[in-house]
Amino acid sequence: MSNLNQFAIGRALGSKMRPVKPARFGGFGALEVVAESLRSSSLSADAGHTDRFTYDHDRVICQAFEQVRDGASPDAILWNPALQQKFAKRCRELGLDAPASILNRRLINIRKNPGRYAKHGIKLSPTTKSDLHPSVVPQYAPVIEFALVRLRYRYG
Repeated sequence: MSNLNQFAIGRALGSKMRPVKPARFGGFGALEVVAESLRSSSLSADAGHTDRFTYDHDRVICQAFEQVRDGASPDAILWNPALQQKFAKRCRELGLDAPASILNRRLINIRKNPGRYAKHGIKLSPTTKSDLHPSVVPQYAPVIEFALVRLRYRYG
């Protein structure tokens, strides 16, 4: 039993080794190792996804979002499930084979780093549709006023 080479068996079966961070001393080190191994196992469950994105991949992500956005903000991908599904479907139609969560993260990354991507010709058009969020101030006005008075008494 000790002569078995688990690495060679795994390679023959088509599995892929993913390195994890080494353990540090203490409870937080163990927590980090567990989180890293769970992240690694969830990535291995998504077979065939793109590990490394190039600017060409990011260009396709931008193109897919522009085609389905209907004037929405890139951040709307986080709270609008219908937009998220259309975006992921369009990315797959354009040849990207990655989980929707990774595609969403890349889109947010493009939005947050416009200068870096503009150098490579990747640019998101401005948002034309605004999402109006209802105000909570009228509903919680007494609580807000109480908190402000309390802060004023405590800190001047």
